[in-house]
Amino acid sequence: MKLTGLKFTVNRSTLKQLKNACEAGAYAAGKVLAERSREQVPVATGRLKGTCRVEKTGHTASVLYGTDYAVYVHERTWVSHPNGKAKFLEDPAHDGGVQKEMLEAAGAVVKEAVG
Repeated sequence: MKLTGLKFTVNRSTLKQLKNACEAGAYAAGKVLAERSREQVPVATGRLKGTCRVEKTGHTASVLYGTDYAVYVHERTWVSHPNGKAKFLEDPAHDGGVQKEMLEAAGAVVKEAVG
């Protein structure tokens, strides 16, 4: 069997454009996750919900809540909340529908950036 190959060169400008597009895509996916998480976060005063943010670091994005008690609200599954619930960030991150939304958002940004 004869193997056929394709040789090509990608210039630095194209690589930089692709890298930037992927970083923007990760941020877009993070924004989707943050929005779905905000829909599930318990709200007593609104402070916790109001601290949700997406941070981009290099080629990754992180969804963060900026209060000293966010981890306690998130992890204490035995606590009942009048609205919202524990695992308000973890559950959406594991939800197949949310993951699909995240991929679609990231893909749209990358597609637009690289044409």
